[in-house]
Amino acid sequence: MSRCSRCCSAEIARRQDRLNAIAPARARLEQRQRDADLERGRSDDDDRRPKGKDGKPKGGRYKREFGTPEDSARDNFTDPDSRIMKRAGGGYDASHNAQTAVDDTAHIIVAAELTNNASDAGELPTMLHAVKNNLGQTPEQALAREHNLAGTRRLLAHAGARFWSGLGEGRPARPGLESVRLCRADSC
Repeated sequence: MSRCSRCCSAEIARRQDRLNAIAPARARLEQRQRDADLERGRSDDDDRRPKGKDGKPKGGRYKREFGTPEDSARDNFTDPDSRIMKRAGGGYDASHNAQTAVDDTAHIIVAAELTNNASDAGELPTMLHAVKNNLGQTPEQALAREHNLAGTRRLLAHAGARFWSGLGEGRPARPGLESVRLCRADSC
């Protein structure tokens, strides 16, 4: 076998391995898009025409066929459960979003949750339930950023917990919340 044919067969094998890795990732993207389309009320026989609540066409057209992901959709070959998320320093990484609850006296983690949603707004109720499941009681107080309040104020008030919200500089506190200005130790 000549040197060129060995090189070419190695390249063909490498490309075939790559195609074999891409096929399941593509199938995951298409399934995720089908699920998202169904959640939005689309069906595989909608002929790219939106329908109103009465089932009649309501004008306009969908950009893509049912279940076809956007060209910019991406998936991770090594960790399919992760999602592409914006990084603090710029750029994007395949990531998960972690939430933890820590006991303020013992300084140990009492609950932890992991999601593949970039936004952590709305995760506070999940953490409060995790703490209750792990310890058998709702926490006496909670500290979180204000955008995590979605659906949480009533839950905390009902459980008799105090909620502390960290506010940015110059931002007034919302009514009914105790607030504390949070900063890094080297900038206070």
